[in-house]
Amino acid sequence: MILLPDLSRNVLKSQWYMCLQDPPMVLDDSVTELGPFDTSLHKYYNKKGDLYNFIVWPILRLEKDGPLSTLGVAAATTKQLSSRRQTGASKASKI
Repeated sequence: MILLPDLSRNVLKSQWYMCLQDPPMVLDDSVTELGPFDTSLHKYYNKKGDLYNFIVWPILRLEKDGPLSTLGVAAATTKQLSSRRQTGASKASKI
């Protein structure tokens, strides 16, 4: 008998259920950067904060706009981007 680590076993189990599900399960990545952090949808990745910094793993829903199957994982931050960084980002988007 092959023993799988917990993570591998849970990933395989989730993929199996996603393949069998009708309607199909959905990976929901609809969160916006620097939006308010929602602990009912995501677990903290490396530090706690009140704003989303980036998504590590998206939310898994049983169907589109349906109930949650698995919480997502996201990195949080406590402050808005500095004005210098925002200015640089807006310049980059104009290129």
